[in-house]
Amino acid sequence: NGITGFIDHGGHHWSPEAYVTMDIRTTLANAGREAVFEQMNNYGDDLYMVSWHDGARPLCYPWQGKVISRTDNAREVTDLDGNPVHVYRQSDTSYGEPAGLFGINCGHYPIPFIPGFSKVRQPEQNKEQNDKEYEQSQQQRALERKLRYEKRDLQVLKAQGASEAEIKAQRIRVKNAR
Repeated sequence: NGITGFIDHGGHHWSPEAYVTMDIRTTLANAGREAVFEQMNNYGDDLYMVSWHDGARPLCYPWQGKVISRTDNAREVTDLDGNPVHVYRQSDTSYGEPAGLFGINCGHYPIPFIPGFSKVRQPEQNKEQNDKEYEQSQQQRALERKLRYEKRDLQVLKAQGASEAEIKAQRIRVKNAR
């Protein structure tokens, strides 16, 4: 397989570039989320609503648009219109799992929820649509990875001083990957 940078606990091989990119993206998201949580602490609020987007990961999808308690205080509150809103315990979510809510490469963010002032907005996409879009995004990412690998292999061949025939064959692989 050539040189891989890391092998994680799940047995996935990470190139150094992919690992660093993932780590930076996740660290930035964690810092932003912690800033929101710190501000919520300053106001004495423990409730947040989970953002939503199309094509959410399977462990995140069920929590989109839901109101969560960071202190695990499940209860009923009311929204801006006086409608009852169920509050879920954070420990009941997929929070803390690598592929879960706010995990590695998760695109969700917390939206502070203040009972009586905030309004719940539910995602408009059903589970079947979400799953289809998620699968398509995974296929797209696989194609993008393949293209990156083929381009990297072309650069390696050039740096090694490979024959013109090998370089030409690799250029064809890059073209096919595109």
